Amino acid sequence: MECLNLITANSLIEKRIGYLGLTQLFHEKSELLMMATNRLRVDLTSNNNSIVGLVLCVISEICTTELARELHNEVLKCISNNSAYIRKKAILTAIRIIKKCPEYIS
Repeated sequence: MECLNLITANSLIEKRIGYLGLTQLFHEKSELLMMATNRLRVDLTSNNNSIVGLVLCVISEICTTELARELHNEVLKCISNNSAYIRKKAILTAIRIIKKCPEYIS
């Protein structure tokens, strides 16, 4: 639960620690991952490119089929971001989503 508290913080450092804990401590079938889905969606629409890049990395690490179904539209929106850094991360995350859910190829 502390990881979920950290990812809702405003500080980038606290978010990084929370997301690191999320990727290291929880497995694909953990219910806490689904609880973090809404926060992942909020952080994907952040104006801070560091936060968006961090969330894209986290999604590519912990991507489950449920998470892919919930967040694929937000990841596709990130592909058209102005930052080359975010576009590259979004494309790599989209590849991970397609591996989990091949029906999103189109």
